[in-house]
Amino acid sequence: MNSLTDKDIKALQPKDHHYRVALGDGLFLWISSSGKKSWQYRYHVHSNNIRKEKIYTIGDFQQINLSHARELHATLRKEVLQGIDIQAVKVEKKKSYNTSQENAKHTTSTQPTVSNRRKFLTNMTQVMGGIGGIFALIPFLSSMSPSERAKSAGAPIEIDVSSLQPGAYKVVEWRGKPVWVVRRTKKMIEDTLEDDEVLRDPQSVEEHQPTYTQNKYRSINPEYLVLLGVCTHLGCSPLYKPSPKSKELGLDWTGGFFCPCHGSKFDLSGRVHKGVPAPYNLEVPPYYFASDTRIIVGEDGENA
Repeated sequence: MNSLTDKDIKALQPKDHHYRVALGDGLFLWISSSGKKSWQYRYHVHSNNIRKEKIYTIGDFQQINLSHARELHATLRKEVLQGIDIQAVKVEKKKSYNTSQENAKHTTSTQPTVSNRRKFLTNMTQVMGGIGGIFALIPFLSSMSPSERAKSAGAPIEIDVSSLQPGAYKVVEWRGKPVWVVRRTKKMIEDTLEDDEVLRDPQSVEEHQPTYTQNKYRSINPEYLVLLGVCTHLGCSPLYKPSPKSKELGLDWTGGFFCPCHGSKFDLSGRVHKGVPAPYNLEVPPYYFASDTRIIVGEDGENA
């Protein structure tokens, strides 16, 4: 069944009982009697000299295509061989996701309190605190013109980047989510990847950015990158890791963003690497430049 395609999978019909279609190395497609199709990974672990079979549900075929399922399966196999309890990791993922959703509810309430806002900034400071060096000293912007009520409803915000140094970035809050503004150095711009072997969606074909940022820089001005700081896997906030050849991330690391929750990697344009849990590039919100140093997030402006 290694020659199976997405078209073949779509054509598979339900039966009066569930059944599985094997794709090799423990990866298979589970099809319910109602027609639901899910990717699963069957593997074995040894506990007290007893070999136990386990089933790990990767996800729904409607959300994960065959190519992505194979990539996730390869990552899971590697983790199992390393002795990682992938079921326990999955439980932690769910807890992390639920926590982020709960925090978002509090942050986006119709009447946000000062404590909510302080909590958001404190959490973001803790997330960014491990970066070290100049990048640990990231100022949080509070120069947002709408009222707190308007901001929680998703009104546009204005970001002043006049003091942002090359290589550094700022974090602001919009719609209860962190928005990053990175001022890329000339070297970062020159080193922007075009390698299809490394990136899952290098041309940004998937619609996770406005059409006017559908380029390799994923920005209006290559010098400034504007992203939602939310991993497209389960909603954690990735870390800014601009330095290449990191001991933590490997000698082939060229700089970008790393999600500490489950290991997803993104380049300095927010494009997701192959073979990681995150399925899509980081989202680019609608924005425009009101001047050379003022960015409006939440509207397309004249770009639309």
